Formats: sequence, C-alpha cells, structure tokens
Amino acid sequence: MPPIPISGTLLKKYLLCGLSVALLAAASSLTPELQAATRTVTNTHDNGPGSLRDAIAGATRGDEIVFDPSLAGQPIFLTTGEFIIDNDLTISGLGQQQSILDGNGASRIFRITEGVSVALSDLMVRNGWPKECLADHRTRSEGGGIYNAGLLELDRCMVTQNLVDHRHSHCDDYYDSPESIRGGGVYNKGTLVLNRSAVDANAGGGIYSYGGGLYNIGVTVLADSSVSRNTGYWDRYEGLQGAGIYNEPSGTVTLLRCSVNGNIPAKAIENAGSLTVTDSTLAGNGYWRGGGILNRGLATVRETAIVSNWSGVGSDVGGISNWGTMTLERSIVGGNSGEYGGGIANRGVLRLINDTVNTNEGYWLAGGLSNTGTATVVGTTITGNRTGHTFAGFFSNNTGGIKNTIIAGNQDFNDPANADCGGSVTSLGHNLLGLTHGCDGVVDGVNGDVTGVDWTRVVENSSSPYGGLHVNLADNGGPTPTVALLPGSPAIDAIPESSCLDADGKPLLTDQRGVARPQGSACDIGAFEFAPPRGTGFWEHQCSGLGYVQLTSAQVQTLFDQVAGASPAFPECAPVGCGTLRLPTPKNDMRLKAERSLLGFWLNLITGRMTRGRPIDLPALTNAATAGEALAEVEMTVCNPNASRGDLGTAKEIAEAINNQGEDMELVSAESSTTVQPGTFRAFTLAVVNMSPDVRNYDLTSQGTWPVSLSPARVNGLGPGQIALFTTTLFVPGDSTNQIGEVLVTASDNNSAPPLARTAAIRILVSNPADSIGGGKVRPIPRR
Repeated sequence: MPPIPISGTLLKKYLLCGLSVALLAAASSLTPELQAATRTVTNTHDNGPGSLRDAIAGATRGDEIVFDPSLAGQPIFLTTGEFIIDNDLTISGLGQQQSILDGNGASRIFRITEGVSVALSDLMVRNGWPKECLADHRTRSEGGGIYNAGLLELDRCMVTQNLVDHRHSHCDDYYDSPESIRGGGVYNKGTLVLNRSAVDANAGGGIYSYGGGLYNIGVTVLADSSVSRNTGYWDRYEGLQGAGIYNEPSGTVTLLRCSVNGNIPAKAIENAGSLTVTDSTLAGNGYWRGGGILNRGLATVRETAIVSNWSGVGSDVGGISNWGTMTLERSIVGGNSGEYGGGIANRGVLRLINDTVNTNEGYWLAGGLSNTGTATVVGTTITGNRTGHTFAGFFSNNTGGIKNTIIAGNQDFNDPANADCGGSVTSLGHNLLGLTHGCDGVVDGVNGDVTGVDWTRVVENSSSPYGGLHVNLADNGGPTPTVALLPGSPAIDAIPESSCLDADGKPLLTDQRGVARPQGSACDIGAFEFAPPRGTGFWEHQCSGLGYVQLTSAQVQTLFDQVAGASPAFPECAPVGCGTLRLPTPKNDMRLKAERSLLGFWLNLITGRMTRGRPIDLPALTNAATAGEALAEVEMTVCNPNASRGDLGTAKEIAEAINNQGEDMELVSAESSTTVQPGTFRAFTLAVVNMSPDVRNYDLTSQGTWPVSLSPARVNGLGPGQIALFTTTLFVPGDSTNQIGEVLVTASDNNSAPPLARTAAIRILVSNPADSIGGGKVRPIPRR
C-alpha cells in the first residue's frame, strides 16, 4: 500500500480532531503531481553514488526516493553526520524491519528544515544520538532520531533506540541548561503526523530532560500509532519530564486510536499546551514521577482507558494529575496506584462526564479522585477504589460538585466508615452514595440524592479471591470497560428525564458506552444505563417485583390488558396476567410452556421491543419470514386443543428463539441474486428496519466485485418499527462476461451497545450480451 499523501484524507480526518485549516494549506505542497522523479538507493554506503545521502542531495522538489529490493534487511550506518532534508521529498522504504537507518550512536538520523514538506514511510530510524557543543561549552541534544522544523509525515515507521543526553558529549561543562535535552526519539517544532507508526524504546538522559519519546513545540498528530517503552534519567527529583510525550505551552498534540504504554520513570504524557486524546490506551507507565497524564495546560480525553499506571513512594499520582483545565469523557481510570493518589488528583479545573473511576489505590490521598481545585463530576461511577490512609473513593476540600454520580463500594483500610467520600462535597442532584460519614453536603432525600445504600445491591460484584466481594469491571460494550448496574439497583430510573443533564444544563444523551439515555422511564445514576433484556424472563421479573423496576405493577397490568385486546384468539386459549408467567409449570406440560412463551412474544410486540414486520430466519423451525407470520403460526398451534406435544414444543421454540434475539435492527434486500449484462448499470432496493424501542441512526456502506454506490449513505431519525428504503447501484464493466460477483451492503448502528451491523449479500451473474436480464426474487437470508 503506498504512503498516504499528507494533503489527502489523512489530514482531513485529523482536522475533525481540532487541527487548524492552516495545516491543509501547508500540506498542499506535497501533492502527487510534484513527485517529479524517482531516485533509487542501490547500496548501504553512508555517501557516494547510489547512497541515500547522495539521493537526498540530488533530489529536487517533489521527488521520491525508494530502495532497491536487494537492500532488504541491510542497515545503513551513518558515519558522516545526519541527513539534512531541505526540499520537499518522499522517502519510501521496504518496511520497518527491511529499511533500517542507524545513527551509529554518533549523530541524529534526520533533520527536516523549516518550510519543507517530507513524507517518510516503511523505515526504521534507530540508534541516533545528537551531540552539539554550544558557544558557552554547554551541550544541546535535541531529537535523537528526528529533528523536524517543517511538515513531516511518518507512515508505518519505527523510531527506536535513540537518545538525547548531555553526558559523554565532549563539552567542557558537565551540567547543561535544563532546556537543552529534548526529544529522545523525535523533536518537533513544525507540523508532525505519525500514522501507523511507533516511537519505541528511546531515552532522554540528563538532568531535567524533556520527552523520552517525543518532544513537541509545534503541532503533532498521532493516529493508529504507539509511544512505548521510552525512558529517561532515573533521578527521583530532577528526572525526565514526560517519559513518552512532552508538550510545551505553545504546542498542540492529538492522539487518535493510539497506545502509550510502558514508558518510565515519569508520566507517560506531560502536557503544558493543548492535548486531545481519543479512543486510546495509556497503560503500564510511571515510576518516580507519576504514571498516566500530567496536565498543566488544556486537555480533552475521550473514550480512553488510563489503566495500570503507577507512581513510586514519595511521588505523584498513578493515573492523572491535573493542574490545568481538563475534560474526561466516556473513559475509564482504573487500576492505577500512587502514594499521593491512585486514580486522579485535581488541583486545577476538572470535568468528568460519563466516566468510570475503579480499582485505583492511593496511600495518602484518595484512591479514586482527590480534588483540591474545582472538579465537576457528572454521570460517573466511582467504585472499588482503595486507600490505606483516608477516603478511598472521593475527597474534596474545594469547589465543584457531583451530579448523577455513584460513589459506593470503595475501601478504606484505615477507617472503613470513611471509605466512600470525605471533605466538603457539593451535590448538584441525583447522586447515590454508600458511606457519607466523612463528607458534608450530600443528604439522603435532598436534591434527589440517595445515601447509606448497600453497594452490593447497586453494581455487579463477585467473590474476591482475597475474601469478601469486589466490583466487576467488564467489557459491557462501548469503547471502554464499565461497571454494570444490578437488576433492581436503586440507581435505575432514579433521575427524571428533565434532570438527565450535565453541569451546563445540556442533555446527557448516552452513557459511557454510547447507550441512549434513558432506557426505562427515567435515567440511571452513574456511567451505566441499564437496559432490560428481552424474552419471557424479563416479564417474569416484572411480575415478581423482585428484580427489575422499569415498570410499575399498574403499568404491567396495562400491558396485559393490551395483549388481551390485541388478538381475539389469545384470551380464549390462555389466561392473561402475571400468574401465567409465575405459575409453576410441570416439566411435562408442554402446553403451559408454549402459552408462557407466546405471552412473552405478545408483550415484546406490545412494548415495541419487537415489530411484527421484523424479518426472521429460523429455517429449522418455521417458514415464516416475519415476526408477524411467526406469531400467527404460534397462536394457531397453542390455541388448537388437539395440537400434539411435538407441535406445541416447536411453537414454544419459535417464540423463545424470537424473544431471546437481541438484535434491534435488520437489513433486507428485494433480491438475493440476479443476472446483469456487461457494460450496464443495475440498481437494487434494500430496506433497513428499526426493531428497537428508540429512534436510531444508521450508517450504510457497500462494496462489491465491481464499482458500487449508495443513496443515501446514512439514515437519520428512524423511529421504532419504521422501515427506510435505499438503493445501491452497480456498474458491471464490458469485459466481465460470464463472471460471477457479489455486492455486500452493510447497515451499522455504532451507538448501540454492543454496536450492531447487518450485511445483505446480492449474488451477481454477468450474462452474455445476447442473454436476457433475469433474476430470482427469493427471500434473502441476512448475514449475521
């Protein structure tokens, strides 16, 4: 796959993450038409004809440099200094492990000068060490592998085992300026894009070095990339600033689908400028100077896991230390540990929205969240955190507030009564707290708050191998792990929809997973919105009053009344009411079992959890094509006094199979196969059906053996039970006679939990030109 042009879709995607439009303007200088010539590297010499250095020196604006395949796996060792690129240029290697540029421990590998645009792909940049003596005999060592002052893209590259350090630099003064040791792997003062690349195992040495992996004073974007195993000077007090990434006040850093793992001995990311992290993971970072993120600037973190980071004795916080302004949304901070706080310590302005803070451990300060600044916490679950000293879950002695938040199930080994909260807490309404002995401001029954609740009734938990119970953190769908609510939890439907808002009064439309709020009659407290399961079991709990609490007994009876009025046959063959579901059923009474399944079928139809027109595919049980046809078949069997045990068993299995299906969406095509003449266009009609009780949006995509297009490409605002029609158009080339192809159309609902996708396949047979166009209209079997 060729490198993605900087001016193409890659940067357009990143602009959505907040980059300036000016980035596109700067990138326009690397358009494909400027790649005027291709120069080939034919040997591994440091200089001379056929060398990479010679190709760079002879290149003109827009040229591309490639490597002869015979050089695969043979390193190029630099012996006469760094490669200086002062012209627009593309260098395309043979692969990270095949095209290796080695600084020989004596120099940096690449310097990109100001005002040029450079694309590097499929290269390894390793073992660089720049050593520059300044006029006052101090050392400057910046960008061990790469120094960028222009516009640089790295695609499928690895920057590894590079170093910046003042030691052994042959300068007279051993001690350097604190600003002189920066960027073990990369130093960026221009615009840098890393796509599908790795900054791995680089080091920043010396007192007050900055950025073991990457130092940024410009604009940096990382996508589908990793910053891992970078390290620095192991001094407890005067060590590395930002083991993975250090961002200066004037810098902007954006991470999208990245991993920042195993960087030591400082915070993985230290930000003094602007930082945006989306759909990423920060794990296993830390030691003396903290673990995950230290923010002194402006930071936004979304759909990200900050987990298993740590900080040593006498040091900082394991997960996040915020001194600036930070927003954390739909993310998890879990399993972090530190002496001065496990999960989050806030001294600035912090906003948490739809987050989980779980199983963190702190010694002196709260295991979960400690606030001495201004912290506003909305729709968040803080549970399972531990401390050996005070207030395991949440501590605040300053401003902010908590809203629609769970703080329960935390452990304080020193003072168990103060495990959940401490200090002065401002309630913004509808919180659920377990123990409130150590905190003021949250009162049971005031502002919709609930306190003194046994946490084992609130969230999912299980036996701990160390004794007692622990909170269950799990993949419940969505971008990050969550803690699910138990059926019957007092957090369910505890927030009136009018109060299901963030601190600014804007609606909280989803939970941490992206599941729509509310799922019941009102919103749930915490980061998890409970959605009732389908099938008869759900209605049995509703009738028992022991489990689910989405509906009152009066509402359930209203549903049974609707069932009784919906089908003339049904009341004649089975009683209608909770007793039907709750009565003990003898193992050999197949009729009662079938009646029970039929009643669940009807309840799911009445409540909108299923639609009559829903396509089904149960070829082993029935020929019915829709839920309505299957219902009629089940009814006829159950209501027939002479039905055999085998027929009743089949009817029961049909109803249960449909009741227990969790799909909320289906995609069907009017044709599953057709014949098309070569050199012609062919249009197909498809339908997406919303079987959920909520309004949904669907993304539509298509692919095929030959070019296809869709109209429309997205369906917005499709209501429960509604059907949207769309078309996909296929063009079959004239040279495709007698070939067989396929069109695949997919409808996706990425906001459901878990995300839903359905694919319909249309088989295409290309005829001879003289053949007539035909095609069978058979009922398709949708792919699952």
